[in-house]
Amino acid sequence: MSFLAWIILLALALTSPAFIMRAMGGKNWQRLHRFVYLAGAFAVVHYWWLVKSGVLTPWKVTAILTVLLLARVAHSVYKRQGKERPTLQVSKS
Repeated sequence: MSFLAWIILLALALTSPAFIMRAMGGKNWQRLHRFVYLAGAFAVVHYWWLVKSGVLTPWKVTAILTVLLLARVAHSVYKRQGKERPTLQVSKS
């Protein structure tokens, strides 16, 4: 798991410069950079595997990542609802 997280983070680091973003195109760059969420999940799983059974030290990191990911999902849903809401048109008479 940690190697997969490392590979994802390496890809993100290599594609971070502005000239590479322009070369990839904004949509493809954004699609690639969304893998950061997966890298975070892999890192948390690796942390749990790293500690001995019965040790609950990683729960803080897991809770923080969970809260941040849920906030990201809530923000996306809120943003999407705002776009889908029809606008009220006032007729000028």
